[in-house]
Amino acid sequence: SGDMTFEATEKAIANVAQEDSDEGFVFVLSDANLRRYGLAPHELGRRLIADDSVRAYALFLASFGEEAERIRRELPPGRGFVVLDTADLPNLFREIFVTNVLAE
Repeated sequence: SGDMTFEATEKAIANVAQEDSDEGFVFVLSDANLRRYGLAPHELGRRLIADDSVRAYALFLASFGEEAERIRRELPPGRGFVVLDTADLPNLFREIFVTNVLAE
């Protein structure tokens, strides 16, 4: 067993990039336990911005609040979010979508 965050992120972005759509989004949900598997946050960040046709975001469902914040700080600006309470997810998705619509 191990963490498949990087591989899953790459595959999701590649799949979305192949779709014929106006906008492509990928949301990576993680427990923010990258360190346990020896994964570097900047490597996740590199993957999140690898394809300009897909807007990819990492959402850390954090039981490890401090670790999640550390990872978020190492990602490209606006690409990582820490969620301490899953009840906050709908508002976070709305915020991400609204921000993207307004940016166009």
